[in-house]
Amino acid sequence: MLTQQGDPIMDNSTQHSDCLNDPASATDSAQLLYYYRTLLDTPPPSSSSPDNNHPTPSNDKQDPVDDKPIANATIGKRKILDYVIKGEADKATTSLDDEPTQSDHEHLRFNAPELFNHADVKGARDRYSLNWLNVAELLANKDCLDPRAQDLLRMFVKSKWDTVSWLENGLKSTNGKLSQALLLLIASEAWHIVPNAYTIVESNLRSKDGRYSPKGCKRRFISPRAARRQILKFKDTFAPERLFPRHHAYLVLFESPKELRSLGHNPAQRREDYDRFFSKTRQSLMDWKDSGKIRAFFLSHEITCFSILEQTFNPHSHAVVWVDAESDASFIDEFIEAGELIKYRDNPKTDWADLKNFLYYMMRAHSLASVYEREFALTDPVSFNKSTINALHTLVQLQCGDGGGQGKQKLFKSGIPTRKKK
Repeated sequence: MLTQQGDPIMDNSTQHSDCLNDPASATDSAQLLYYYRTLLDTPPPSSSSPDNNHPTPSNDKQDPVDDKPIANATIGKRKILDYVIKGEADKATTSLDDEPTQSDHEHLRFNAPELFNHADVKGARDRYSLNWLNVAELLANKDCLDPRAQDLLRMFVKSKWDTVSWLENGLKSTNGKLSQALLLLIASEAWHIVPNAYTIVESNLRSKDGRYSPKGCKRRFISPRAARRQILKFKDTFAPERLFPRHHAYLVLFESPKELRSLGHNPAQRREDYDRFFSKTRQSLMDWKDSGKIRAFFLSHEITCFSILEQTFNPHSHAVVWVDAESDASFIDEFIEAGELIKYRDNPKTDWADLKNFLYYMMRAHSLASVYEREFALTDPVSFNKSTINALHTLVQLQCGDGGGQGKQKLFKSGIPTRKKK
């Protein structure tokens, strides 16, 4: 079983045999930690605090139910407007097109210090020799970026970063910070890989008056804003809290076999393999529900990057299953004993307040930022940055197919009560 919430989470130098069904190498154990921590909704220890084995689960902030202005929040005597969608009439008043001032640079440095390291490279001939998570280095070599990237970098520096962003909860906390995720999209010039990726960046930035661009994007797997919309839509449509207290909820993880982690020479074939794995997972949950083992479920299929250097990926599925309060999820043990790669938390969530953070977490967006930050110094930057582009391209292929199409549905639910329409 997975460790209990509140128990110490092992770090990359420690192996616990009870976390794995079979003995695994140290590398595999370190990689598996990524989504064990995701299941527990706890961020991994930061590189500056390698001994932090007691991470605190992130708290879900109170959210508005749709894309409308919310009431001003007050901190002391200073009022802040945390979330507003900018209307068409506001386009002419935005100042994001102006060059960043010294105040803009200081504002970003103070609120996103993780982006500022010494600019080791100056006068670079191309962007591949730069650290794409170091905004100081990118600014010192901005002529290496294409015109669109330069424009977005200017908008990035001039954006508002000093209050809790409405979109912070749109990105998985294990994937790095919002600022890192957006900067990596800019530096990698992701629009050459993901159609209209520049609109993802624009839609996730806000001007100093706290307003977001009216532009949006539906690519939930990579856009925090699109993920937030998905979460709000779910909140407005479904009422999982009504399943309590007559039912208890269990967190379940469906792992993929090791052979699916490397792509080989045919990503298209691997995508079909991933789809078959996801279909099997969904069918298992439907069978459990049809047989009365569970009352309801919420399922999220995910593809994450284990390693940019090794170009390894991890298809897996997270699920929340509700069972009768007087029952439990021990029926899953027979599937585990039969060789199924399933893990579950054996202490159930008994109320909605204890579950909702994880359920919303399942809908959040992904980023390569945390993997990039962890592996950047392990090899030369030129080859690593080219591998980063390959990894991003592979993720898009696996999610959406060649050409970055719509992709297949990754979220499923059954048995969850709906809200009455107003």
